[in-house]
Amino acid sequence: MICVPQHDGLSETVTDVRLRMHVKCKAPKGSTYIYLPRSFRGFLYLRGSSTRPSSVMYSKAVTSQLTPLSVVGGDHRSFLGRPFNVSEWDSNSEWDGDELVVDAAEYISIYFDDEGKIPTGDTGGCICV
Repeated sequence: MICVPQHDGLSETVTDVRLRMHVKCKAPKGSTYIYLPRSFRGFLYLRGSSTRPSSVMYSKAVTSQLTPLSVVGGDHRSFLGRPFNVSEWDSNSEWDGDELVVDAAEYISIYFDDEGKIPTGDTGGCICV
């Protein structure tokens, strides 16, 4: 089990900008639980089990802010945060927002960090906060 706190102390009404968040998680066995701050705005690259098409699960709150881009086998690509406007991004430059990359052998579950209690015991997999 891995737990890396990445909390965001800023509210939506604050105009300060936090540093971008790039998180990579590899779980060769067990399930993976990801808890992101609500201010996360960026791409999700999720690779779950290729033999289980439904290996990625999003909470209702995350789903309401998610823009799916593609699903091929166990690979899920999406954008989380306020709606993504392609005109805001120059495809010739590097993305300067948040990014989450997860490679898991089993299931991947994505939540916001204020959604209920985060497991602290051994889940047999990976927990990233």
